[in-house]
Amino acid sequence: MVDGNGGRIRVILRWIQVLENPQSGLNDRGRFSFMTRVTSPNKGGIVKELHFPEQGAFDIADHPVWNKVVLNRTIFDGSIEDQLVVEINGTAIDSPTPSHLDNYRREFKGDPSSWAGWYGPGDDTSAWIIPDDPENMSTWRVCYIIEAV
Repeated sequence: MVDGNGGRIRVILRWIQVLENPQSGLNDRGRFSFMTRVTSPNKGGIVKELHFPEQGAFDIADHPVWNKVVLNRTIFDGSIEDQLVVEINGTAIDSPTPSHLDNYRREFKGDPSSWAGWYGPGDDTSAWIIPDDPENMSTWRVCYIIEAV
């Protein structure tokens, strides 16, 4: 329910897809971990961080048949007034020196109910025409939804 002071939202991370393993010369599969961070200056400051997987790493190949991890996990559920930032960072951890994937960051402002929807490759623009879709990075992709609760 949304009033003049914002509303309650839920952010659900649907999937992560690795397009290019930065350490693919080592083997066909890579080991990856991801951290989500959802923040807002509202309500005295909100910070919600989660690690995926909680321990260890996902084995992911950059081959299209084996490169997607379906999560369907809630990464934020709470009340927001008018600002939210979703950040996701990925790390390939196969070598002695971990390789960081492109950082994902998207900022939302205004009425939280207006943020409800699907955020994934092609949601803002046609990825085939304009490659600057925030959820379609050079080495990986992300998909999540925001629900007005």
